[in-house]
Amino acid sequence: MDSRAIRMSDTLTAEVANKVLLADVANILAKAKSGKPLTKYERGIIESARGAEKPSAKAAKKTTAARWTLLSAAIEFGVSRETIRRGLASEGVEQKAQYTTQEICTALFGDLRKARARESTANAIAKERDNKIADGELIPFSEHETWCNSVLLPIRQRLLSLPASQASRCNPADPNFAQQALEVWVNESLPILRMAIRKAV
Repeated sequence: MDSRAIRMSDTLTAEVANKVLLADVANILAKAKSGKPLTKYERGIIESARGAEKPSAKAAKKTTAARWTLLSAAIEFGVSRETIRRGLASEGVEQKAQYTTQEICTALFGDLRKARARESTANAIAKERDNKIADGELIPFSEHETWCNSVLLPIRQRLLSLPASQASRCNPADPNFAQQALEVWVNESLPILRMAIRKAV
């Protein structure tokens, strides 16, 4: 190190440490310039310095997202432009001259995040239903149908047979008139009872 060599103080401050490292880098560069091979440590110093550099404008330009026209996307993915146009519209993407790869893929294959959200919601609903069935708050449809057949059908049949079986008791003098009146009452009552049962279950 020449006359401009760093004077080390008793305490190694951040400023002094930085000057030492800069001097070390200068020595490594001089060694490389003279054609001497660098050690693993020296190469690590150079690699670290290179990695800390900001990417050039040219390099940044290369990383810009790809843009697609409807025609270029249709050719690349083997579909019609109208198919892509409909997909973009369904996903709420506004019409423009060019689209990103993500927009084109979403239009063709759907939004993966939305699909996962729908699947998660469906799983949560199914799990909640299974828990309610296990706790006795809900019953499977097959059990509900069995209950309807065993309880409600006999009641319905009883009501339908009521006019013929009870007409003479309601009006012994004119059982035909009584039966007609009872049939009207049954026919009016059954829809009302059916609606009440649906609301209850």
